[in-house]
Amino acid sequence: MKIEKTRVAPAQAPTAEEILKKIEHHDSVIYLDECAAGALSGDLFVCGLVIDKQSLQYLSGVRDSKKLTEKKRTEWALKILTKAKDYELIRITPKEIDLINIFQARMKGFQMAIQALSKRSGVCYAVIDGNKKPKELPIETDFLVKADSILSGVSCASILAKNFHTNYIEKLCTDNNYSKYGLAAHKGYGTDLHMRMLDLLGPLPDFHRYSYGPVKNAAHKS
Repeated sequence: MKIEKTRVAPAQAPTAEEILKKIEHHDSVIYLDECAAGALSGDLFVCGLVIDKQSLQYLSGVRDSKKLTEKKRTEWALKILTKAKDYELIRITPKEIDLINIFQARMKGFQMAIQALSKRSGVCYAVIDGNKKPKELPIETDFLVKADSILSGVSCASILAKNFHTNYIEKLCTDNNYSKYGLAAHKGYGTDLHMRMLDLLGPLPDFHRYSYGPVKNAAHKS
């Protein structure tokens, strides 16, 4: 079966300063980030967030999700959701990630979130955390490496994506088929514990990403 890949725009990214100037010309912006691209298992979570400048001032103390404890991240997520105009959560399954690869999965998630949010909100500018963007987008979109540490709006999207992902993992941990891999400790990432359990139990179909090297190797051993 032929897989139609999401085309990617040439890597001509504006600077952080240029993006900040663009943001100043818009009351609301769509900010986007993803969670779990590097995980060996589970869904990829892409979150798009529509929020205005005034609300971002209220959330001025927000930090990159990777620098927060789970408790603090949950507290921030609740604050962000009360201030957001809209948000869109896109989940890409392990099966689809294996089919189109993680890069294309990320691009598809960003594309879907921007299409949905721009249509509902009328917002005409978006910023993605990363070094690439999908080519065919309905509105002007920029990307910025480490945007989650530079732009508070992207920090907010990052927090939501990670919080939704954590809730997803916690729910899976109530089922022994998943919890026996030590998910509560590593959230699906390739820690020593996860690698040991993969070697011992083998990958779990429809949950582990078989296109990832460690999972592929463990599948060959089992």
